[in-house]
Amino acid sequence: MKSGMKSALMIGALAIASCVGPRPLGAQNAAELFFPGDKEYENRLLGAIREGRVPDTNAFPLFGQEVPSGGVLPSRSGLSASFSTPSLYYDSPATQDDLASNLLDEPSTTPRAFPEIQHFLRAVPDPVNLEFRLYPSDSIAFKIDLFFNYRRDRIAGQDSTFQWSLDEWLGNLVGAAEFPRKAYFAWAGEGYGVALGRFPSGTGWGKLTGSIMNPRASWYDQARFYLDSGSLRFTAMLATSSAQLSTAEREMQFRRKPDGSSFWDSLNDHDSAAADLALKLATWHQVEWKPASWLSLAFTEMSVIGGRSPSLAFVLPSAIWHSAYAAGYSNVGAALSAAAVPNPGLLVSGEFFIDDVRSTDEPAYSKPAAFAWNGTARWTREFSEDLALETGLEYQHVDRWTYVRWNPYLSMYQRQTLTGGRRSLDQSLGAPWGPDYDSVGAYANLDLKNGASLELSYEFIRKGPIYQGMAAKITESSEDLTGDEDTNDTLWVPVFYDYDKYAGEGALAAILARPDEYRHLVSLSGSLPLRPGIDLKLASTFGLYQNFGNTSSATETALLIYLGLVAHFE
Repeated sequence: MKSGMKSALMIGALAIASCVGPRPLGAQNAAELFFPGDKEYENRLLGAIREGRVPDTNAFPLFGQEVPSGGVLPSRSGLSASFSTPSLYYDSPATQDDLASNLLDEPSTTPRAFPEIQHFLRAVPDPVNLEFRLYPSDSIAFKIDLFFNYRRDRIAGQDSTFQWSLDEWLGNLVGAAEFPRKAYFAWAGEGYGVALGRFPSGTGWGKLTGSIMNPRASWYDQARFYLDSGSLRFTAMLATSSAQLSTAEREMQFRRKPDGSSFWDSLNDHDSAAADLALKLATWHQVEWKPASWLSLAFTEMSVIGGRSPSLAFVLPSAIWHSAYAAGYSNVGAALSAAAVPNPGLLVSGEFFIDDVRSTDEPAYSKPAAFAWNGTARWTREFSEDLALETGLEYQHVDRWTYVRWNPYLSMYQRQTLTGGRRSLDQSLGAPWGPDYDSVGAYANLDLKNGASLELSYEFIRKGPIYQGMAAKITESSEDLTGDEDTNDTLWVPVFYDYDKYAGEGALAAILARPDEYRHLVSLSGSLPLRPGIDLKLASTFGLYQNFGNTSSATETALLIYLGLVAHFE
């Protein structure tokens, strides 16, 4: 059965490949999008640093008109395909519930999350990938990809593709209808670009870290644009998240007092309008200013909106969203960042994110201050026309309650519902590991002119006991928590700074007393061209977990490896 399935995949791959012709030459399209890892993107970014100037922007993607096209195939309409050997091995302590939220189950106060497994899978080539490109003019681009990928909630426990049964092949590949992952319509002109679709995005100078927009998220469903005059640049983005909730999440999101007033945040939420709209949006806008070619300063604002239909003041790129803030259905944050190139080849940066600040007129029991910050240093040099090196060092800190709220629609994470609607991938909108952590990361990347590359990275993460989505079911005893004049109700309560108010004195302290978990992650990836159109691809991650699951003395390890061939047809 297994060999038959592999044969069917190979026959299908060859059949499709035979229909794909070579791509004729032409000019690079101004509206095509480029992302970290693309040669065009990296050449633009690292080239600027080597020349002693700050790159054009800290946001991605870049448009075709912003990147050099030398040495890269030009943009022409058509179909391309790639096929890779399904040679994947994985052994980790993660369960399926750890990798994807079970929307038919109940939340807990002891969740676990493994963003590193999602990061690894992004580096693994899809077994089958088809890309359709349409360029009706030099300034308009349309792309959509279709593929069989490794379903991201199934790479759990210990197994390999060589051991999968037919049912596992169908469920782990064919049943993973996640596509498209990069699909967009974009147009661009001198000094501006607009893109609508599903694709990765990010802001900030970190490669491993970020505080206001997660640069390592799989993708966002979004509409974005930028305007650039040289020394000033404005970028704006509107993204949507799946609004699907579990039964417990729905209760927490829409709970009101019997009189219709706010249940969770009566101190700040004074709006009694109906709050039962299934909606979650996130918006960002950023102004970047370069007073000198070697210096860049930026201000970024974000807002998460959910549960009610917002007025335009909450989403217009030209509005100040902190001024429109409504505690019941929006959650805002802002970041200041700076980057400098003090010497050619060296870029240093810092970013400070403010989620919440306790004002002078707020009582001591209001939400505590919540911040995040990161600092980066990146050095790059070309040793010859054939060899270039990039190295980096990054630090990240996230406070305990940063990105956290009572309501799921206002918590700073996006939900990507998987096939069937039973599970979802919940990824932080801010720092990659969510709230309550510190990290130190280092990486080195070698690039050769022939297309070969090798990258090694190490990350240390101190992960505290607070995660997004923590909650517990509480039963009233002597106190009327719901305000309905009886004391026999049960209610779902999110773990937040006021958890003791509902769960009883000492309940939060018991959670916070759990030891920090320490993660050591080593990743090695690379690519080696064997002949035109065929590459040898490596992606691997080793993890050592101490105090695993925030349990004292518990130790676990993880090993994920992909090594195989990738064939490209243009």
